[in-house]
Amino acid sequence: MEMRWRRLVTWRWVAQFLIGALTIQWAGSAAAQISAEEVKPPPIPRVVVLDFEAPKDQPEILGRKAADAVALALADTGRYEVISRTELETAIQRLRLTPPLLPTQYALLAKELKARFVVYGKVVKVIVDEKAWRAGVQLQMLFHDRYLDVPVNGAHVLAITPPRPGVTPDILIDHALSLAANQAVQQAMTTRLPEGQVMQRVGKSVIINRGYDQGIRDGMQLWVYRLVRDPENPGYMVRTRIGLIEITRAEARQSSGVIKEEIVPIQYPDRVIGVFEIPKLGVPEPPVRTRPKGLGAALPSFLLLVAGILVVGSLAGGSKRGTKVPTATGMVVDNGRRVKLVLGIAKECVAVEIYRDTSPAVSTTLLNLIDIVDGQATPVYYDSDLAYNGTATIEIDTDTPTNRLPALARSYEVGVGEGGGDVTEEQFNYEKPFNHTPIQPGVHYWYVIRRINARRLPPPPPTGGQETAGAREPFELVYSPPSSPIGPLTPLAQLTEADLIEPTGDVDIRNVTFRFLSAQGADEYIVQVSDNPGFPANRTVQIPLPYKLANPDIGGQVLVIANQDLSGRFGAGQTLYWRVGYRYSRDISPPEGGWVFSRVRSFTVPVTPPPPPG
Repeated sequence: MEMRWRRLVTWRWVAQFLIGALTIQWAGSAAAQISAEEVKPPPIPRVVVLDFEAPKDQPEILGRKAADAVALALADTGRYEVISRTELETAIQRLRLTPPLLPTQYALLAKELKARFVVYGKVVKVIVDEKAWRAGVQLQMLFHDRYLDVPVNGAHVLAITPPRPGVTPDILIDHALSLAANQAVQQAMTTRLPEGQVMQRVGKSVIINRGYDQGIRDGMQLWVYRLVRDPENPGYMVRTRIGLIEITRAEARQSSGVIKEEIVPIQYPDRVIGVFEIPKLGVPEPPVRTRPKGLGAALPSFLLLVAGILVVGSLAGGSKRGTKVPTATGMVVDNGRRVKLVLGIAKECVAVEIYRDTSPAVSTTLLNLIDIVDGQATPVYYDSDLAYNGTATIEIDTDTPTNRLPALARSYEVGVGEGGGDVTEEQFNYEKPFNHTPIQPGVHYWYVIRRINARRLPPPPPTGGQETAGAREPFELVYSPPSSPIGPLTPLAQLTEADLIEPTGDVDIRNVTFRFLSAQGADEYIVQVSDNPGFPANRTVQIPLPYKLANPDIGGQVLVIANQDLSGRFGAGQTLYWRVGYRYSRDISPPEGGWVFSRVRSFTVPVTPPPPPG
């Protein structure tokens, strides 16, 4: 019976494999046909901006002002055609719709206006501090895709104006709205949802061609869509949503998932895109020590929460400690395998948050947070191809001695996790998850660091022989501003012997041609030749490639340095060794040693030179 069961299982897997192979073969031709016929969408998508929802304590006209500010910010980017309010209102009347519109009506309105996106949102909170002549606006914004019929982008920002003495509250609010609208549009333009393709399906299970290297995480949900011809404009392909999957296991470059919703049967080569969720406002920055009652009653409590974000130096006591912008330097080391960041050590620094991205616009969000290290014990940080995730905590209580800084505690596991979890930053405590994804050779990286400093607090004043509740802790934690972007820094893979094509064997030293393949990410190359495999400086000839690669991100390009006469340096009967050095010339500093070097090949110089060709 056991043997029969094993055979049945074996034949079931064989059958599934054959069915999958036939499906892929059949669908592959269809995919090729779609790709061949596919054309790019219109260069400037049309966008309709609806009135935003206003807070209950504010006039409804504020929602109209927010929409106008967002529309102006979108138009200023030059990447969108914003539909006029007159055209919008005419379409609403023509469709007999009654504002505020329901999400189920967005696609209908967009179709009527031939728009790609419907932008909507709400003003969450308005803050006015008349004494400081400042105002703040918390704004949420969403992009609803007409074809997918779901939100695919958005933003969540808080903007606070600088002090403007003599300006009325209404003007301050309008200014804050404009700032928030521009910040929201910029945040949305930098948002990138993970995308991929369905490669295989068995039952309700699917495999996609993206993994945690591309931002896929366990538990993540992705919309499944299919490219179809736009019925209104057959020259273009559009996306139509056909289902929803949830990732059950994310690996480096592929992931497994289960189908949660299915409008039509999901199959290869359907595509996937991450489900967009409105981002959190961000981690509250420095916890501010609670002020005694009566000292800030005129300042709204919400402004106290965000004062540490934008009001640098306004912390209790007026101290400037913790507000200094940190600096760091970087270099590619270990022959291209790792990135070295020199962090230094600051006097009151407890921990350093390290963020990484593939563009200079490195945002200090959990998505980019790769590690949190000890601010006193880690002057140098190495970014590598290791995968790990964990949690960093700082705890301060009444027993924390004042003669030494609080300690950072780290717990981590090898293997990339979700990188999520709760963020706890109480008045005196800190807990945050980090997720280190491996660096990839040939990718240009930028880094930002941010320090967490511990600032000593004065003892609380006596109040009738009793201590002030919750104010006995000796320290408070204070964020520094983020550093300037550190980069680019480009790790590089080592070229192998197979990548060094020629010369090999017996070579005429009077006319040597070097032919080799390029390394992804490098645009500057040299060839070194020596009679010693250790390449000492006094016995090595260095020959530069006379140009820089225009497309360094494409690896495997054939590079040639021809007609090199080495007879003046080396003689007959010698074995000569050669290697290729390479780097990305735009990195903020050259790699350790100046170059990343390939493996070594050799050729020989015969005693009797071979006859010339022909």
